[in-house]
Amino acid sequence: MFPRFPLVAVLTLAFLAPAARPQAPPPLPALGPAPLLYVRFTGPAGLRATFYRGQTAMAFNAPVTVGLRPGFLYRIQLTGWAAYPGLALYPSLEVCGTLCLPPKVGGADHPAVVPITEQDVERVLAGSLVTKVIYLEDPERPLPGATQPDLPVEIDLPPGTDLMTEARLRGRPMLIVRLGQREVSAEELARASVPGTVLLPGEKVLPAPPISPCVPWAGRKFYDPHLGPRPLTEECLHDGGDIWPKAGFGPDGRLRNVDPSDTVAEYADSHGRRHVAVSNRVCLCVPRFVVLRSECPLARHEAVLGPEAARLVKGQGEVAMRLPVRQTEQYKPVMAVQGRKRPNEVVAREGVVVLTAVEVLEAVEMVIGPAELLGTTAARTLTQAEQTRLLRQIELARELSAAKGTQEVIQTQGPAVIGRVKGLEVIGSVVATRELTVCCNEPPCPPDKPLVLFKWADAQTAQVGDVVTFYLKYSNHGGQPISDVAVVDSLTGRLEYVPGSARSSRAAVFTMQENEAGSVILRWEISGRLLPGESGVVSFQARVR
Repeated sequence: MFPRFPLVAVLTLAFLAPAARPQAPPPLPALGPAPLLYVRFTGPAGLRATFYRGQTAMAFNAPVTVGLRPGFLYRIQLTGWAAYPGLALYPSLEVCGTLCLPPKVGGADHPAVVPITEQDVERVLAGSLVTKVIYLEDPERPLPGATQPDLPVEIDLPPGTDLMTEARLRGRPMLIVRLGQREVSAEELARASVPGTVLLPGEKVLPAPPISPCVPWAGRKFYDPHLGPRPLTEECLHDGGDIWPKAGFGPDGRLRNVDPSDTVAEYADSHGRRHVAVSNRVCLCVPRFVVLRSECPLARHEAVLGPEAARLVKGQGEVAMRLPVRQTEQYKPVMAVQGRKRPNEVVAREGVVVLTAVEVLEAVEMVIGPAELLGTTAARTLTQAEQTRLLRQIELARELSAAKGTQEVIQTQGPAVIGRVKGLEVIGSVVATRELTVCCNEPPCPPDKPLVLFKWADAQTAQVGDVVTFYLKYSNHGGQPISDVAVVDSLTGRLEYVPGSARSSRAAVFTMQENEAGSVILRWEISGRLLPGESGVVSFQARVR
């Protein structure tokens, strides 16, 4: 039997109970997989791509961009070949991946290009099966050279090569295209189409498919029990900071180990000691796709031909046969000799490195927005919106610049035991650590703090061929003046410096030289001293390859 409470007591308890507060929705993740992979078909003039939705066929002139849902198989029709009238090819597509983009970046702005060339058609008509794997390139290991938006880099591999394994070693697989000579009827194309998987040009909404995906996702994450899953970073181009080995000064006093994508600054403090300041890392969303291509020719071809009419004429004759000599001597000189042989002499050159260009930049007034007030008391006058935007930029730079793992190892040694032997008696003592406080009559001297170097770009996302402006602000946050300030930025292979775009808010000498990534190293040598609280800004433009 449960006790019965009066109705008044129940109402009183309900009134005194705190009201349930609505919980705020969780924030959006920084990066997330796109629901569709946008694919752009390109080819010769006159090419038409036909997509099927049941019995309905819709054709579009190439180049055409459509959104494909990952995890499904697709079969399309390609017609309109100028060199081969009446020819129709039916390539199959397997979408095994998608882009991982920020919330405000759309996947339609970064489509994966599928090039169909005349060479592919010729090899298909010769009986070969052409296979292409489109993968997202790892920005840390880019291919040299510039590319165009509709002409991606296409690498031919020998027959029998596992294209998926090669794609995983170079980046992240996205799409598999197989092109052969097999003819497909309209009824088979209609049966193979799945509703809710193809977003055609001009459409904004795509319903959910009636079946589950059948293609396994190729971008499987590797989960570390301590560090967690590996983040997908192939979409972002990282620039700035200092990767291993760390930048420093060599025995000759020059700055060393400035690798591609590094951004550092060197300076001398008030005592003449040289230091290196490292900037934050900048993340620029610039996906670049690469095509791996392989052909599978016919392994065997048999044909039987019979004579239509045969006549046999046999007459008397004499056949003379001449036999060649049984032994033939052939003299062939040695064409090449390969071997391992160490060099007998090593020549080292020291001196001024060959410079590509030298310019003397005059001080110009640069408007950089709220970032100009970094490190000054005027930052308190910013509006709430400007403070929020500036705080987000600083938090993003700090998060990208943070290093994971063990940073340093500190070894502590405790008090030692000192003893001496006097006869058979052992006399020992323990040395203890004590604090010592004295009065100092000297005036306090503000310490020298490192030079602060901050880097950012005027855009968060770009496409291949776009021009992006980068800014670098250096500030003296210490209490002593510093001198010999030099800002050094080594561009990665994905960035191409735009000649004549270097700017500086203070008088500087600008030099440029090539680096090992196929790009250049930019260097600004700032004139004069940088007093406490002062700062300067340099900028340049780079074209995305």
